[in-house]
Amino acid sequence: MKQNEQKDDEYIKYIKKWLVQNRHKFPYRPYLKREQKNQQYILKFSSIPNIVGYIKNDGCFDFWINITFNNHQFVDNIFDISSIIKKDRKGYYCALCSEKKYKRQKITLWDEHFQWLIQWTNEYLKPSNIIQLELLHYKDDTTEGSYAIKIINKHSPVEKPNCKYSYSSLVSEVLE
Repeated sequence: MKQNEQKDDEYIKYIKKWLVQNRHKFPYRPYLKREQKNQQYILKFSSIPNIVGYIKNDGCFDFWINITFNNHQFVDNIFDISSIIKKDRKGYYCALCSEKKYKRQKITLWDEHFQWLIQWTNEYLKPSNIIQLELLHYKDDTTEGSYAIKIINKHSPVEKPNCKYSYSSLVSEVLE
């Protein structure tokens, strides 16, 4: 086994173990699937069909939201907890973080990054939230223009003039 493959396996093993230990902290049950085609793992949440986390062995961990509106697909990267762990004489640090926080073990850095995941899911993945698709400068039945996808509280949508809006439920009606 190559050294890179061994390192990659360590990250995936950590995620699997961490999810089992922290499953109770999430508002919706997280589950992990392996995608052979792209050699990555997919993290999904039960009852949340539009949000998917893609995990690559190199430390990349992005969450994407996917919405279909008027037969067009809209996709946005809504959360990122990617980490590139480096080591120097002071210890381990994440090369993607703006501030170098040195730790004795890389697992401690991963633990910190994954606490952000718990905070984010508890703040945004709630039954009281909805998905807002904001279309700016769109012509009918075209994909020309710009858009933004947001997760907002269903009781407080803010609409801007000259925009079209679509709202969809964050939580599916049928539990997966």
